[in-house]
Amino acid sequence: MNAKVDFTYLVRVWITVVSVVNVGDSLQCFIDNSLLPRRIYTLTPDYGNPAFGRIYGIFLFLLAALRLSCAIDIHNKSLYNLTFLSFALTFGNTFLETVLYKTADVNFTVLLNLTLSGISIPSLLLGFKFVSEEPAPDLESDKFLKKKQS
Repeated sequence: MNAKVDFTYLVRVWITVVSVVNVGDSLQCFIDNSLLPRRIYTLTPDYGNPAFGRIYGIFLFLLAALRLSCAIDIHNKSLYNLTFLSFALTFGNTFLETVLYKTADVNFTVLLNLTLSGISIPSLLLGFKFVSEEPAPDLESDKFLKKKQS
């Protein structure tokens, strides 16, 4: 296999793994109302009320759906760009909540968000080079379609 196919495969797998993590976090937001004040907004627990927890859960589920869609159709430039933007916004939000606003303490959840986004951003930046072109056509499937049509 060539480097383009290998890197594209790795980016797809990585985005899928992050999507599964997002789905799990989303479900936790609906199951446990005290998740946000205990895990993210530890310095200001009043900010993590149950309504905000459910909204955050929906947000995480939307991120998971977007990212999984990108992993499935990695050559769709709009999905790819939105997925990149979602990682950049997640990193920026987590960083600002920790450093500037001081509403979140540095803990496992905050470090996990920063790590996943911090790995994803450079990977997707490198991926612009590899996934910007459509994949090479599969000649075997073209032969099959031509036989089926005739």
